[in-house]
Amino acid sequence: MGPETFVPGEPEGPNVARVYDYFLGGAHNFSADRDAAARVIATWPQIRDTTRVNRLFLGDALPAGSYLVLTHATGGQDPKVAEAAEVYRRTTGPFQLRGREEVSRFFDSTDLVEPGVVLLPGWDNDRQRRATTAGGRLPVYAGVGRLR
Repeated sequence: MGPETFVPGEPEGPNVARVYDYFLGGAHNFSADRDAAARVIATWPQIRDTTRVNRLFLGDALPAGSYLVLTHATGGQDPKVAEAAEVYRRTTGPFQLRGREEVSRFFDSTDLVEPGVVLLPGWDNDRQRRATTAGGRLPVYAGVGRLR
């Protein structure tokens, strides 16, 4: 499938998290991700083994009972956020905007602490303490999860 082909229900391009999932043998990926993974495998045949070792290391680095605390920018409907992301894409430290579902995947091996993955500020006492965007939320998802 070439870049000019669009399959309804599939993203237009690969996503690094889904390619990583594919390397681990997961099912949360699409043909664009598998195509990108095949190109990587062609140049680095050991990538699947390397990815598995990396995953094991991460599991050892954070033992069960530890807490994962994460914030991640999201695009939402704010054109200023998309503009900032574009500027960062041209730097040596680009970042990726992710939606709630993509951010939630980081917590797959955890038990989420209430209120779960929410836009900041998502906790009642935070909302009462400070003013935020017009919609009452910042374009950032946050979550806390206890590793199983």
